[in-house]
Amino acid sequence: MAVMADGNVPENLSERLYDLAGKIRGYDELADYIKIGSEALFLMPATIQVKSREVFELKFLMSTLSFPLFYIGLVFLCVSFTVLSVQQLSDCNKYRFRYQILNKLGMGKRRIKRTVAKQLFFYYLCPVLLSTVISAAVILYVGEQFVSYTGIHTEGILYFCISLTGFLGIYICYFGLTYLQFMKSVG
Repeated sequence: MAVMADGNVPENLSERLYDLAGKIRGYDELADYIKIGSEALFLMPATIQVKSREVFELKFLMSTLSFPLFYIGLVFLCVSFTVLSVQQLSDCNKYRFRYQILNKLGMGKRRIKRTVAKQLFFYYLCPVLLSTVISAAVILYVGEQFVSYTGIHTEGILYFCISLTGFLGIYICYFGLTYLQFMKSVG
């Protein structure tokens, strides 16, 4: 039997239906969970399913999986940008001499600042392009698989755009701080 309700259903509807049927959610059907499924697809042959409850549990599962992965990605991102910033700032003495020569040859401070910004931009551009391409491929593939296995339709591109926005925010902070320190050192 399938029922479509107008509006929201009570949060405990699933438990109440199991109580009416004289079953305990999950425990009576544990043998079915173990026997049916494969590495690629897990079939849940529950006799009572409430969509709002199942969606809530899937969202909880996705958040428990995505938070540690997001944290690990953030740590790798900060480490890589820190290494890149330290490498650029450690070469400041070499660049200071070169920019002083360019200044003596008649290149103005404004043009030197633009040249430094371009130089740092190209150093920072390679990791951004590479990580964006790899992330787009992985997120879109995993999102497509999630939709096909769960039946819950979500926009994978939305999650990619949210992730990319956070990534670019961190990128801009590191780039700006490196640029300011670089200009102070070259100064």
